[in-house]
Formats: sequence, structure tokens, C-alpha cells
Amino acid sequence: MTLRIVPPPSAEARAASEVLAVQTGNAGKDSRMEETENTPQIIWLQSESRTQKEPNVERKTEGKTEDSASRPRPLIFLPVSDNPARDTLFFTALRAALWPDKFTSLPTIDLSAVAGPAKPFFALRILTDYRPIFFPARAERLSPSWARQQALRLQRLSEQVSFILSTSGSTKPGGRLVGLSLAALRASHQATAQRLGGNGIWVSALPRDHIAGFQVIARAYAGGTEPVTIDMTGGFKLSRLREALENISPAGVPIYLSLVPTQLTRALADPETLAALRLCSKILVGGARISPSLLTAGREQGLNLVTTYGMTETCGGCVYDGVPLPGVKVAVNEGRIWLATPTLMGGYLEAASDPEIQVFEGETWLATNDAGRIIFAGEDASAKVEKHALLDPDGNHLQAPSSSLEESTSNQCRQRTSEKTSAQSSEYLNPNKPPRDEVDIIDSSNPARLEVLGRLDDTIISGGENISLPLVARAAEEAGFGGIEFCGLEDEEWGQILCAVFSESSLADSALASHDLDSENLDSARLGSQLRAALRGSLPASHLPRAAALLPRFPLLPSGKLDRRALQESTRSLDKENHTWRK
Repeated sequence: MTLRIVPPPSAEARAASEVLAVQTGNAGKDSRMEETENTPQIIWLQSESRTQKEPNVERKTEGKTEDSASRPRPLIFLPVSDNPARDTLFFTALRAALWPDKFTSLPTIDLSAVAGPAKPFFALRILTDYRPIFFPARAERLSPSWARQQALRLQRLSEQVSFILSTSGSTKPGGRLVGLSLAALRASHQATAQRLGGNGIWVSALPRDHIAGFQVIARAYAGGTEPVTIDMTGGFKLSRLREALENISPAGVPIYLSLVPTQLTRALADPETLAALRLCSKILVGGARISPSLLTAGREQGLNLVTTYGMTETCGGCVYDGVPLPGVKVAVNEGRIWLATPTLMGGYLEAASDPEIQVFEGETWLATNDAGRIIFAGEDASAKVEKHALLDPDGNHLQAPSSSLEESTSNQCRQRTSEKTSAQSSEYLNPNKPPRDEVDIIDSSNPARLEVLGRLDDTIISGGENISLPLVARAAEEAGFGGIEFCGLEDEEWGQILCAVFSESSLADSALASHDLDSENLDSARLGSQLRAALRGSLPASHLPRAAALLPRFPLLPSGKLDRRALQESTRSLDKENHTWRK
């Protein structure tokens, strides 16, 4: 389906568009959004296959108005800033779409008879009849040219898509455009409420233009409550989080909060914030890998932490504490995680098809780019990291599985032993084929959980050896070196060498003390040598870091995830300036 940009299909739609996205000289001051508001952009889209029909005329068929699918739809870019007071349209749009009330049953009113402050609300009500597509976007980048550029990226737009969110950009610069339906969002909200024990008051401390922060607001409205939003101007402030939590009067209603590991780390170091966090019934932690030591520290302080795994493509988290949410299935096929979920996206909208999505025996599965394994009841979860089955991007084994697995089916567990090794089989394993009967598949009823090991493409080749960065990071964590990232550096002898990247802000005092390190006199040579010594014996010699770098802090994306490209660039710059240690 080809899309094209068209004018508003009626005078009423044009008037509503001009109220929300004022064109210079096209409307009076009383029609404009308040000056404290960010200005949205609206672009009307229509399928190329319908362009022969006159867009300004409603056609009648057997006494009924022609199917609304024949009309153009408004793509409404909702400005999102750090200050919730400036994002009224964003909140109004989500409330209108998700709150279980009768917003759409309200009568449409002539905008000329509406007082200025109420115009945006009634303009949005008018556009609701045209099945709008909402696209949350950062206010600082939102301009007419940028909005048009994003609209032109769209190669398809199914009737079910109601929201477009961009991925964080951790795998593709600029992110991918993901289409989400109201049905998928509602399935996500219902499954989340069921797992957490009911609806509650949601506290927003994450960027609202990415799925984690977006879902905090959406879950609140879907459950019939108003979200509590924190002003993020100037960055995340612990004092604002404390104030928001302490000012809630729950009256028996549970309080839910979502954080990324970086925020949780800072909160645990502040006694006042820690006390405020104990007011929360559940604290969801996701968006990036959380170290076992951080998780343990938080739970020992009395916090009810819930780890989440998911992505924009699945409407956010769909696996909590390793257990799929109701209705979700998880498979691990030769190291790759697959997901079958009612919360699945409508597709990547800038692409004509989705090779990541496959239908197998009537079920639709998403092939993620993550590696993992399923831990069954009675299995030792602390298996050696070198025994985890991972694949490189070409489908080759990085490590061969050798441990026994228990596969649960219909409340029964049967033992099976995996005997595949890369040495025993000359056939490369294909990570793109869908789950089969013999792969590990679990749902919320199984006594098993998913362990996410890292990204499949987090691999470097050094001296002909495939080195999995998640495996090394896990071994470093178990050796007492938490908060370390790894990347590859070019090397004439080895092609690439493994570099351990330390962050001054992430090195815990306890880790420094356990390795006889002084926070006042850190240097990459000493850190690298100590890490190699700690890993020797638990990893093959080929997997020991041959370089080390020290950064003030790790670069992060707006979503709170590690910016891997920026990390790589910063480390390479230090290496060119001879500020890294090399063995």
C-alpha cells in the first residue's frame, strides 16, 4: 500500500487541524494552543489506491455512509517535552484513546462557538472521528519539515494502527517506526494489571516518547486513573521523584513505578529516596540489563522490584521476572528468543514487510535479536556462562550447549539432554527459522523462566575466535566487576581485541574494595590487569580483555539505554590518543 499526503477531507477537519497545528496567518489568536503548550503537527494521509475518490465528498452506499477506511486519516505528532505542563495534548490524546469512558460519544461542536481554552479538546474530539494515528515526538525536533519527513518514511499503515512509536535507536540510527494498535495496547495493559494484582496509580519518571515512559501513562488511563508525572527538566532529579511519591494519597490503591537501572542505582544511594521508593507496591525495572548485584541490593532494602523484558515491538515488557505475562509465549530456538504475544506490533511501518515476524502452525512469532535460555524447575540457574548457547549474526555457535534441560508440557516436566555441539555438527544453525516442537516454549503456566543473556549481534572476532560480549560481561559480574561494558578495538595482529570499558560513576565502592582498588587513583592499566586476573580460569584465554579504557560515565540514549555507538566512538578516540591500556 502506497500512502500520499492529502488535504483535510472536510472544512470541519481543516478547522480542527488548524486549532491544534496552527498555520501562520490561518487562525486567530483565540484558536491557538496556549503559549505554554508545544505545537503539534498534523499530516493527512491516504492510501494511493483510493486516490481516485474525491476526498472531500462522503459517498453513500445503500443508504449508509461509505466505510471510514476510504477517508484520509490524520497523523498527529504529539509534542513531548521534559515538562508535563507543556504536554497537555499528549495526555489528552492518550486519555481519549485509552480511558474507559465515552469520549467519542460526546457530540461534535462547531469550533467557532467554543471558548478559546476549550478549542483544542473539542478539535481533538472532531479528529477522533477520522481515526487519528498518534506519534509522540520530542518537541525540540518537531517541525513541519521533520514531521513531513517522518510521514514520507511510511510505506504502509494498516487500519488497526493507532499509535506510532520510534525504537530507541540502539540497533538502527534514528530508530524504526513501530505501529501499535489499541487492541495490542489494551492486551498489554490487561496482562500487566493481572500480573501485578490490579490497576493502580502509575508514576512517570521516563521519557514519554519511548515505549517504557509511554506505557506508564497509557496503563494509568487504561486502568481509569490519572498518572503522576515528574518534571524532568534539567534531567532526572531524585528530589522530584521523592516529592511525587510522598504527595500521593493512595487510599489503598497500589502505587506502581517504572525505572531504568541507572535511576535505580542513584536512588539506592540516597536514603531519603530509598524510603520514598518503599511506598511503591511494585517497581518495574527494564530498558537495559540490570546486574544481579543491583537487583539483590534493591530487594534487600525492601523494594519490590520486578524485572521486565520486552521492546517497542511488543508494547513494552511482556515477560516479568522471567515469566511470560498471561497470553504470552516465549521460545528459545538455538539461542535466539522468539515471542508470540497479543501485544505484538502491527509492523515496522517504513518497511514493506517484516522478516522478523513469522507464522508457524497458526501462531505469529517475533524473532528478537536477543539471546537467552529457559531455566526449568529444578535446573541450576547459576550454570557456567561458557555453557550458554549463543549464535553470532551468521548463525554460528559462539558457545556449545552441554547442560541438561527440563522441558515442561501440560504441568509435567520431562528430561532431555542437548547433545548438539559445533564440533559434532557440520551444519550451521539458522537463528531465523521459527520455533519448532522440539524447542523450549513456555507460557505463564509453566514452572520455568526466561533468562536474557544479551544481544545476538554483541560479538567480535579476535584472532579467529568469536567472543560474545554478554558472556564476558556476565563473567565479570560474577567475578565482582559490575558495571563494565565491552567493545572491540581494531588491532593489526588480532584484527580486533576485546576492550573492557570502565565508568568512574559506575564503579561501586564495594567492588573497588574487594579488588584492592582506590577510587582516587583509578587508571585503565590497573583496572584492566585486575579484571584479567579475576576472569582467568572462568573464561578461555581468548575471551580475556586485551585492552581497557576508563570513561567518566557511560553515554546513554534518551530512553536511558546505553548508547553503544557513542561508547564505541569514545573508546576508539581514547585509543587513538593512547589513553587506553593494551596488554
